[in-house]
Amino acid sequence: MSSERRVLHDRHRESGRDMGEPSSLVSAGKTRRTQSERGMRPSLEAGLADMFLSLMGPMTVEEALNTILKKAQRLVGFERAAIMLLDEHSGDLVRRAALGLTQAERLWVNAVGRGVTGLAAQTGRPVYVPDVTRSDVYIPVEKGVTSELAVPIIQGKRTIGVFDALSSRKDAFPQSAQNSLCEICQRTGLACISHRYGPKDGPAAAGRA
Repeated sequence: MSSERRVLHDRHRESGRDMGEPSSLVSAGKTRRTQSERGMRPSLEAGLADMFLSLMGPMTVEEALNTILKKAQRLVGFERAAIMLLDEHSGDLVRRAALGLTQAERLWVNAVGRGVTGLAAQTGRPVYVPDVTRSDVYIPVEKGVTSELAVPIIQGKRTIGVFDALSSRKDAFPQSAQNSLCEICQRTGLACISHRYGPKDGPAAAGRA
């Protein structure tokens, strides 16, 4: 195993120890615990293994995050998504990788504490809005969104980003999908990859939510 791959492998193992079990889920203004599963579904376990293998070797942070997005789409079933990292200087959430978003949507930044993603970053817990038309938290940045699931990316005890999944369907993310996305953020080394490269200066923002 090359030194590059060994470092990523070690950090992937550390990520699993640091991040622990899925945290409580914030849904429609209420807090509830996720249903703990005795074991990952074989398809999810195989998908995570495939994702991890795809991340081996040298790549930029954008290449790594876009790979994770594409692999995660098959496991979770979202239509569009973005991985946002905290900017070191502004403290805002910046989209570093996106799937299915327009260029203008990619350039928006989110303040911590505002919107669905901002709430996930602030609380360090997943936030699920099954119907955005009935939510006081949702901020309409992306067009055609009906449900949204935001899961924090945590390094140790520090939130460094958010995985934001979007759908045009109402209540598109059942408990199994929520658990899958939590597993993806916790067990694929996503937090370690983000920490390794660092959420450096992102693209110029088109707006701020």
